[in-house]
Amino acid sequence: MKPVIIGFDPGLTSAFAVVSLNGDILKLKSDRELTFPTIKEEVIKLGRPVLLAIDKASTGTSAEKLASSLGCNIWKPESDMLVDDKDDITSEKNVSNDHERDALASALVVYNQYEILFRKIDSILNTRDLLSFSDDVKAMIIEKKVSSIDEAIDKILDVEVQEELQKKEPDRKIDWEGLAKGLRRKVKENQRRYDILKIYTEKLEEKLKLLEKQKKTYMDEEREKNMEARTEVMKVKEIKAKDILIKQLQFELNKQRNIKMAYERKVGREDEVKLLEEEGCVPVIPVNNFDADEITNANLEYGLTDQVVWFKDIKPSKRAARALIACGPRIVIADFNNEIREMLENADIIIVTDIDVKMTDYYAAVSEDDLEFALKDNERVNFLDWLVDYKNKFIS
Repeated sequence: MKPVIIGFDPGLTSAFAVVSLNGDILKLKSDRELTFPTIKEEVIKLGRPVLLAIDKASTGTSAEKLASSLGCNIWKPESDMLVDDKDDITSEKNVSNDHERDALASALVVYNQYEILFRKIDSILNTRDLLSFSDDVKAMIIEKKVSSIDEAIDKILDVEVQEELQKKEPDRKIDWEGLAKGLRRKVKENQRRYDILKIYTEKLEEKLKLLEKQKKTYMDEEREKNMEARTEVMKVKEIKAKDILIKQLQFELNKQRNIKMAYERKVGREDEVKLLEEEGCVPVIPVNNFDADEITNANLEYGLTDQVVWFKDIKPSKRAARALIACGPRIVIADFNNEIREMLENADIIIVTDIDVKMTDYYAAVSEDDLEFALKDNERVNFLDWLVDYKNKFIS
């Protein structure tokens, strides 16, 4: 639904106005019989309220109740609006009485305050072929969900899907159908965001090619023609301007490519986890060296908390051990000396050795049977319960 601004004048005869973020008056009505449910029903038909505006410096109970009903914040002037000012604002509008005038003036004052910013938003979005998101960006600014236009655009184009881990009771039956439905919904949303990103990146590439071609044309003309001094100066300025714009677009294109690559890596890891589980394997996070920096990087990339971690090469380091403890893995596959082993086991981290680990594209993997056998003498772990919980976290 398109975002709208609501103007409201309470009283024996109440009035409300609905104004779009383009300044169009969508509704203006006054009536003695108006109730909050009636106003809400008529407003929702026209759009999603992002702000309720009044003409008084004090909010009043009626405005607070209506704003709460509509689910939006209240705008009020620092001092009561003057009648002459309200008459000027609505002079060319078709209002039936003072109540409608007050309601409409309140909404239009808010729109006028944002009008210059709205034009700037449209200009920026138009240059990036994102004008269809104009209302979304404007609504974010009005509702103070973002602090800048660029932050709003980043939110719209953000391909990182924030997922919350679901904590399940050990004896609770897992709703596999519900989990599958949730996964399908997330995949669909990821695909939609990916398609938007792909289209945006392609448009940037097209613009970049066009600008490169225009720049070459200008430079060829400079070499081929003996133009007057003023024309030459203008050409040089134009070429410099094109260079600046090209660099800006190249920076933006590289940024979008990095986001796209990060998304593709994420999808690849999720697919690989599903494949390993189907083969009866436990996904293992591989780390090349027992080093604090590599442990930190692996935690940023995969998230090591309550996971199985495999170190390919071990060089004893207390600093690395402390970094690993801070990340909180459940099981570590490595052959440590007694000092490092004691540090990790005191932190309830289980150490496993002599187990066959095979490397895949993103993860390593061990057989569920092999891991269960390696843990069979360890009374601190119920392997089957841990494995079910471990799978659930990958799925969610």
